[in-house]
Amino acid sequence: MLTVIDKNSSELKITPDLDVLFLYRTDKKKRYFTSLKEHLSNTLTCEVHGYHALPSVYQKNIEIQELNYIVFKAEQELYNAKDESWQTVKVFLRPLLIAQIKNIYSRLFSFLTEKQPKCLAIWNGHKWQDNVLHAVNINFNIPIVYFENGVLPNSTTMDFRGINALNSVPRAAGFYQKLVQTDSDYSDKIVGRQYKRKNKNKSKKTSNHKKLKKSDFSLPEKYLLIPFQKDRDSQILDNSCWIKSMRQLFYVLVDALELSGRRDLQLVFREHPSAKTKYPSLHKLAAKHPRVCFDQQSDLSDIITRAQAVVTVNSTVGLESLLLNTKVITLGDAFYNIHRLALRAACTSELATQINTLEHFTPDHDLLQKFVAYLEHEYVIPGNWETPNNLHFQRIEQRFLVSMRHKMSHCKSA
Repeated sequence: MLTVIDKNSSELKITPDLDVLFLYRTDKKKRYFTSLKEHLSNTLTCEVHGYHALPSVYQKNIEIQELNYIVFKAEQELYNAKDESWQTVKVFLRPLLIAQIKNIYSRLFSFLTEKQPKCLAIWNGHKWQDNVLHAVNINFNIPIVYFENGVLPNSTTMDFRGINALNSVPRAAGFYQKLVQTDSDYSDKIVGRQYKRKNKNKSKKTSNHKKLKKSDFSLPEKYLLIPFQKDRDSQILDNSCWIKSMRQLFYVLVDALELSGRRDLQLVFREHPSAKTKYPSLHKLAAKHPRVCFDQQSDLSDIITRAQAVVTVNSTVGLESLLLNTKVITLGDAFYNIHRLALRAACTSELATQINTLEHFTPDHDLLQKFVAYLEHEYVIPGNWETPNNLHFQRIEQRFLVSMRHKMSHCKSA
């Protein structure tokens, strides 16, 4: 329960209202949100519900403009970077998608009308179900807190503004320069985060592993590392103005390297280990190109450290590269796009120019240390959300309470 002071009484009163409504899309997030609810129950009233499991209601009409936008974003999420053969599937499934959107819209509208929560908590915030929530919430203006994988290893993001490029992390270098130097546990303990690739065919996995023996591959002497991201991830769909697929990223890098005139550099691409999309045609092109290759088997920290620079759209690997003292060029919106930390390029010719600038660019080490210390001590929630500990729960509780007190004081002053 949330304790508030009644203006007309010196006694404390308890409001039985719903403080936090957690909405989930997947079973994993359901388990996490349920664990949060259990640990927050002494101070906050919480409920956990699924987007697709809300009570049935009569149809509530959604504005056609909102509907078209949500359908557009949903089809981007489902089909981005798919070939033309998926066009028929998209057209066939569109009526079902529209029906689902209308259904969730109606249920959410009714549910929020009934519950009137003080805060909504969701994961990511960019998925099509989240876009339905945003459309509904225009009518309620309920604060939303966004959860996501942490921007630092073994951490979790909890942000009332958004995630990734939309988060509340300050972008001005001057903000960090004014901070007192604070030690960071990540400065010398950073390691490339590990991802589990889903593969039900164990025999196939074994045969692939045999083909990728480390002894069969050696890294070039000088190279740029380009980590692929997921084509249908919000980082590409929403936070990348000009790179819209990994296939496009491949061709842009090849063209930029040629345009730069740097004959001493090669390109090393690395697929995202948990991405479902495969790129056999790009592997074939790389095999024929004397200065291009793919490397899936080298240790991520090692391959980052040895690179002349990491070129990424906006992956968290970019931040990890900075922590490993490797230069970074970003091609999209990233929260670590801070002057004197990373280079940026908004087109192929700019990328070629930045490649030629690399030897004369050195990231500001003091700025980096203060930036990382801020992320560690002020921004992230310590602990991985999949294995949360007591400190993890305590920090989340504190952030919820501080936010609610701030909102209450703001309402009183208004």
